Amino acid sequence: MSQPIQPKAKAFTQGLQFFNQKNYPQAAVWLRQAAAQGHAKAQHLLAAMYHHGKGVAQDWQRAVHWYRSAATQGEVKAQFTLASLYLQGTGLTQDFSQAAQWLNRAAQQQHPDAIFQLANLYAQGKGVAQDFTQAARWFRQAAELNHAKAQHSLATLYTQGRGVPKDLQQAEYWYGRAAETLPESQKNLDSVRSMQLQAKPQVIQSLQWHRQLAEQQIAEAQKALNARFMHYYLGILHEKGQGVPADQNQARAWYEKAAEIAQPNDFQRDLPNDMLWVLQQYNRADLPAQTTALLPNLNNQETPKRLLHIMELHRQASEQKDAEAQFKLAVICQKGEEVPQDLLQAIDLYKQSAKQGHVQAQFNLGVIYEQGQGVTKDLKQAVRWYRLAAEQGHSDAQFNLGVMYEQGHGVGHDITQALYWFRRAAEQGDTGAQFNLAVIYETGTEGIKNLAQALHWYEKAAQQGNLDAQFNLAMLYEEGAVVAQDLSQSVYWYRKAADQNHADAQFNLAVLYEMGQGVPRNLQQALHWYQLAAQQNHIDGCFNVARLYETGVSGKKDLLQSAQWYRKAADMGQSDAQLRLGYLYRNGLGVPQDFVCAYQWYSLAAMQGQTDAIVARDSLLSIAAPQQIAEAQRLARDWFDKFSKTH
Repeated sequence: MSQPIQPKAKAFTQGLQFFNQKNYPQAAVWLRQAAAQGHAKAQHLLAAMYHHGKGVAQDWQRAVHWYRSAATQGEVKAQFTLASLYLQGTGLTQDFSQAAQWLNRAAQQQHPDAIFQLANLYAQGKGVAQDFTQAARWFRQAAELNHAKAQHSLATLYTQGRGVPKDLQQAEYWYGRAAETLPESQKNLDSVRSMQLQAKPQVIQSLQWHRQLAEQQIAEAQKALNARFMHYYLGILHEKGQGVPADQNQARAWYEKAAEIAQPNDFQRDLPNDMLWVLQQYNRADLPAQTTALLPNLNNQETPKRLLHIMELHRQASEQKDAEAQFKLAVICQKGEEVPQDLLQAIDLYKQSAKQGHVQAQFNLGVIYEQGQGVTKDLKQAVRWYRLAAEQGHSDAQFNLGVMYEQGHGVGHDITQALYWFRRAAEQGDTGAQFNLAVIYETGTEGIKNLAQALHWYEKAAQQGNLDAQFNLAMLYEEGAVVAQDLSQSVYWYRKAADQNHADAQFNLAVLYEMGQGVPRNLQQALHWYQLAAQQNHIDGCFNVARLYETGVSGKKDLLQSAQWYRKAADMGQSDAQLRLGYLYRNGLGVPQDFVCAYQWYSLAAMQGQTDAIVARDSLLSIAAPQQIAEAQRLARDWFDKFSKTH
C-alpha cells in the first residue's frame, strides 16, 4: 500500500519550518511533496533551492521547471525570477520576449522591480518594440512605488522629452525623489535646477497656472454634466408630481438650475410646461452621453419607480448632503444598472459620504483603491479608508486591514498590528479572521506561537463552516500534537469539509477509511472519497483511485479503470503514477502492450528520482528495438517540454 501523501498546505508548512531551521535536505523532501500537489509558494521555494543548490544538487532544469510552475499560478516572486533568468540567459536560452511576458505578469501585481525592468525593455526595444511612451508609463508606475532607479529614469525622460513632454519641473521632482536614496541622482538634480534658472520664471508660472486651470475646468465640467442630467429629471418629477408632491415652483427651480449649467446666456428661463418637448428640441450633441442614453425614458407616461427613487436620492445627496443618500447613489453609479456606470462619480459620492463617517462608504473606498477600480491602484489610500472603517467596528475592514499589515501592503509589515485587527474582526464572528489567527498561532509566525489559541480559533471558524478551518482542525485531531489525538473527531471534521467539496479533506477521509482509523475499514468508502477528490484533479486522489482498481476493491480488479486514473495522475506529473503506468504498458495490463509508452513513462518517472523506474526503463533496452527507444525518448522530451510550459 502506498504511503498517504500529506496535504499540500501541511507539507509546505513542514517544509518551511525545516527551511527556516536551515535543515535544507528535509525541507526539500516536504517542499517537493507540496510542490507536486500544486502549492505555488512551495514550488517557488523549491525552485530557489535547486537554483542555489541548497539541500539539493544545483539543477537549472528543475529550478526553471518549478519557477515556471509557481509563476503560472501567479506567484509574483517566481514570475520576476523567471523573467530575470530569461534576461540573463541563466539556466535557459536568453529570450527578451519571454522576459517581457513574465515581467508584464509580475508588473500587473505591482512588483516594483518587475515594473522597472519592463520599462527598461520598452526604452531599449528589447523583446518588445521600442516605445518611450510605454517606458514612461511603466517607469512612472514603479516610481510611484518608491523605486529609486525608476524615479531617476522617469526624470531623465522628462529632461529629454522622450515618451512625455519635456518638463524640467517634473524632472526636478523625480530626480529629487530619487536622490533621497540614489546619490548619483543629486548631480542630475543640480543640473536640472540650473537649466530652470536659465528659463524665464514668468513662463514657468504661466504654464503652471494654465495647467491648474485646465484641470480645474475639466473636473468642474464633469460635475456640471452629471448635475445637469439629474436636474432635468428632478424638474420633471416635481412638475408631474411623480414620487414627490407636484410643485411648479420647485420644478421651475430645477429647470433653471439645469438651464444655467447647459447654456447660461442663451437658454430661455421662461420654460414651457411641456419640458419633454424642450429636451427633444435641445441640441443632443451637446448633452453628456449618459443623458442622451436615458432620454427615451422620458417618452414613457410614468417614470419607473426605481428611477424616481434614484432622483430622490440625488436630491437628498446634493441638497441635504445626506451621507446615506450619497452612499446609495454611489453604489448605483458604481454598478451601472439603473443608470450608465460612472466610476468617477461613484468615487466622488463615496468620498462625500465617507468624510461624514459613513462606514460602508469608507470600506468601499478601501476596496476601490486596493483593486484599482476606476482609479490608479493605491494601497496607502486603501489602508487609510480601511482603517477609518475598521475603527468604527466594520469587521470586513478590520480583516482587510489585518491582511495589509500581515503582507506589508500599503503599510509596513507588522504582525502585531495584523493580529490586533484580525482579533477585532474574529470577535465579531469573521471566519476568515478567525482562521488567519489560528494559522499564525499554530505556525508561530515571527515567534508568536500559542497552540491553545490556534485550537480555539480553528474551532470557532470551523463551527461556522469555514472549510480550511474544518480541514486544519481535522489534521490537529489526527496528529494529536496540539490536542489529544481523537480520530473520530478528525473524521467528523474531515467529513464536514469533504461534504463541501474540499479535495484535500476528501482525500484524507479516504485514507482514514482505507486504513480503518477513526472509522471501520471500508474500501468502498475509501474509493468513493478518493474518486471525489480525483474528480477535482487531486493528483494523489487520482493515483489512489488507480491503485485501488489495480489491487481490487472487495476482491474485484479493474485494470482498464486503473490505467485511466494512472494516466490522469501521470499527466499531472505524479512520479508514482508514471512508474505504474510504465509497468502496465510493459505488461499489457489494462492497455495494449507497448514498449514505447512503457519506456516513455519510466523515463519521466526516472527524471523525478524514481530509482525503480531507472531499473525498469533500462531493462527495456534489451527487448525493445532501437527505433522504439528513440521514439520513446522523443515522446518523453515532448511531454516534459509541454508540461514545463503549462506548469
